[in-house]
Amino acid sequence: MAGPVRPSQPTHAVPAAIGLLTALLAGAALGAIALQHGAASADASRHALAGAAVLVLAACVALAATALTRRRSPGEAQAPALEDPLTGLASDAGFRQQLCESIEQCRRRGGQLGVLVLNLRHFREVNELHGRAGGDLALRLIGARLRNAVRRQDLVARLAGDRFAVVQIDLQEPADARRLADRLAVVVAEPLPLDGGMAVTAADIGISVGPAEGTEGCLLLTRAEDALAVARAAPAPSIHCFAPDQEAMLRERRQLERDLREAIDRGAFLLHWQPQRRLADGALIGFEALLRWPHPTRGLIPPDAFIPLAEATGLIVPLGAWVLRTAANEAAQWPGGLKVAVNLSAVQIKMEGLVATVAQALTESGLPPHRLELEVTESVLMQDSQQAARVMAGLQALGVSIALDDFGTGWSSLAYLRRFPFDELKIDRYFLRDLDADPRVEAVVMAILGLGRGLGIRVVAEGVETQQQADRLLAMGCERGQGWLLGRPMPAEQARALIGAEAAAPKHRAVA
Repeated sequence: MAGPVRPSQPTHAVPAAIGLLTALLAGAALGAIALQHGAASADASRHALAGAAVLVLAACVALAATALTRRRSPGEAQAPALEDPLTGLASDAGFRQQLCESIEQCRRRGGQLGVLVLNLRHFREVNELHGRAGGDLALRLIGARLRNAVRRQDLVARLAGDRFAVVQIDLQEPADARRLADRLAVVVAEPLPLDGGMAVTAADIGISVGPAEGTEGCLLLTRAEDALAVARAAPAPSIHCFAPDQEAMLRERRQLERDLREAIDRGAFLLHWQPQRRLADGALIGFEALLRWPHPTRGLIPPDAFIPLAEATGLIVPLGAWVLRTAANEAAQWPGGLKVAVNLSAVQIKMEGLVATVAQALTESGLPPHRLELEVTESVLMQDSQQAARVMAGLQALGVSIALDDFGTGWSSLAYLRRFPFDELKIDRYFLRDLDADPRVEAVVMAILGLGRGLGIRVVAEGVETQQQADRLLAMGCERGQGWLLGRPMPAEQARALIGAEAAAPKHRAVA
């Protein structure tokens, strides 16, 4: 691999030396004049001392001017550092400079080069568990592994944070870049020995190959990052090569991500509220908070269109905190014991700060903890069950309840029921569609209700859309439901009006 790129430092030695020499000569001249005019008088020595003082003063002024010239003036651009101070690899600026030089070499020789951009998964957890010093050590170790995994003529850089890049020159074929990416993924995934114990991370990698996919450095880097965006959207760490037909989709994704960041900064979201009711008498028992994004040009965007992007970019953390605060503030205004249910993402569960975020939302809103219910899915638990257990224990210590959403759609639900102390199970709407037509579906729903009774866990049926479904569920022993029959999602003002109307209505009415 080429050696580290070192920045060339601007030198101010010549003008500083000239200024100092000029000052010294001026001081000497003044001293000589003082001596000449003072020789005939008794004050000659005094004039000589005065001239020497002028000489010293001039020298000090010159030295101060020299120091000032070393500082960048407000209008002067500072040359970017070409070496990353943490890892000793090329910096983003150094990478771009050498990428352009490598492209020129390939153009002269008629060769190919690959640009690989790597982004680490789970690195946030490394920083949280091992601190900033542990995170810095992990980055240095990964940088050294990447440097040792490439040839001497190839370049490795740390672009920013936990993002690295490689320029692979003299490719025999584009597949060489993919083979290198496979090797790099392996070395990154090896456990990292840190002071607080072993840490594990993984890399998503995007690849572009020139000159077929670009003859300019910026374009090749952009297309490698586009491929990386596709890789990061996958549920598991992956490698993706740039494909021209995906360019329009990626541009759309980047624009949506920019819009999403701006919307989070402005708090430009809405919560809609779907009622949950008792099936026996239709009494309102609470609402589920459902996130909506009123986009200025695209209209109301449903969560399944932007939540995956928020999770892939980490934006789900500030967005989820906004949902918790807003839901708690709204529910605190409701009378009686009405509960509010809020969905949690797998990314939020991974974060150690979730418990503190929930506690802060409860404190600031004044909502009693028992009126907040947090919903998780089995996919959340499958990704890191140990972390999920720790976070859920912390949440339940606050006094909030935990619901297992979409119950019955995963492959290990029973194991989770044994390991995690859920307060509620939500039967997935998938089972209600064929409840009356398929005896096997009815048997599954009966089994879920039996589990709930045996474990002392409440059961709520989602997707209740017909009176026939509601009647059948009630006959089977299901006490609670949610769905369009029982109330569609509505804005906050409409939910408040519904609460007021039902508070004034006769109790124990039938589901209509």
